[in-house]
Amino acid sequence: MVITAKFPIKQAKGNKEPISFHNGRFDGLDLCPLNPAVGQDKSPLYLLAWQNAEAMTEDEENGTVYFYDLASGNVDRSKFMIQCPRGNEIQTLLSPEGHAVLIWS
Repeated sequence: MVITAKFPIKQAKGNKEPISFHNGRFDGLDLCPLNPAVGQDKSPLYLLAWQNAEAMTEDEENGTVYFYDLASGNVDRSKFMIQCPRGNEIQTLLSPEGHAVLIWS
């Protein structure tokens, strides 16, 4: 399984060109634990991958945390993402049951 780190290139205001992407790298990864209250086949298995703002284009101030559902088998796109304003040192803390994730920078 390969998860490609493709990030949008921020464009100037008023630019009507389609958004282009560049290949990058993630600055961190974390694996959310399975929910022990349900069977392994019914529990989501989330991989958190993030890129800090400092690695983005010069105008970008937001880091981004992407959530990939490894149990779904489709990792071409993230399940959802969270923007982290001024996120230069993103860190995560996961609950043991996988019910909650604390993200800060």
